[in-house]
Amino acid sequence: MKELEFNLKKDNSSLEEVSKYRIRAVKKNINSFFAEDIIGKFVSPDSFEGYILYNGEQLICNTGKNIPINNGIPDFTIFSQVALDEKEKQAKYHDDEEINEKFIEIVLRPYNYNKLHANIWLKPLYDLCRQVEKISNRSFENFTILNCGCGGGFEAQFFAEQGAKVVGFDISQLRAEAASTRFALKDLAGFFYRGDAAILPFPNNTFDLVIYHDSLHHVPIEEIPLAIKEARRVAKKYIILSDSPIRMILESFGKSISIEASGNYTFRFRKSLMQFWCQRFGMKLLLYKTTLTKKEHRSKIYSIPILGVLIYSVISIFGFFLSAFGNEALIIMEKEDKS
Repeated sequence: MKELEFNLKKDNSSLEEVSKYRIRAVKKNINSFFAEDIIGKFVSPDSFEGYILYNGEQLICNTGKNIPINNGIPDFTIFSQVALDEKEKQAKYHDDEEINEKFIEIVLRPYNYNKLHANIWLKPLYDLCRQVEKISNRSFENFTILNCGCGGGFEAQFFAEQGAKVVGFDISQLRAEAASTRFALKDLAGFFYRGDAAILPFPNNTFDLVIYHDSLHHVPIEEIPLAIKEARRVAKKYIILSDSPIRMILESFGKSISIEASGNYTFRFRKSLMQFWCQRFGMKLLLYKTTLTKKEHRSKIYSIPILGVLIYSVISIFGFFLSAFGNEALIIMEKEDKS
């Protein structure tokens, strides 16, 4: 079994370098051998007919809708009515570099952070990989992965560096472009498209793993069961969630609410609910493990010399004893048949 890599080498790429690779990624994302293989797997959600690439500008289907390609990113949101209203607002927030993050930050994080800060982002992914290897009794290398809600692709990069073959999608055009730019910059094989969690344009049993890492809670509440059902359909065996299981303490006292800046409600994936969905959709709940995270989205304080290390150490100690009441859950589900 290949030794997992936990590489925290700092990325000092410049804005000019990222801009150069952003241009290269437009072609690479749809013209590599890896892309050719993935495009051959795409099917139209309304007909399950396949696609062919036409002039690098769109995917053509005999009976379904043609898929436009914007800056090298196929856009499958044309099948989603939700993406035209509720999700479109969220996508526009994440596409706006002026009110959210600059493109270079999206592409490089967390590898442009200090070592401690980057560790907070990457260690859960390392633990996820180890749990998957333990349960599946096979190396993470050569797993085929659908990274749902991939954002700027830092999870996809981590998985690809373990040898996995990664396809990612996001509701945000900018995030999908950032992920493809990241892979071009790192010379990694991968493929990214714009899409919707409730409508996955792939045949049954396409991927070894379907993974949501801190992303399924972005899906509108009424569509989360559909997204899980779709994940089960395109997975060969394992569906993995790493997301929020309980309401935060401050919310319980009315001091905070689960509404993010992008306007979406942060859904909580409790164990009883996951057991219900597993029973409903023909899956087995293999693992439900909670941890107390270090609040990585507000962790600039960890960059402060000495103080950052002390705060991280204190929270880690609390996290060890309070893991059962944690605010992050690793959930691994297994299909019980191939349907």
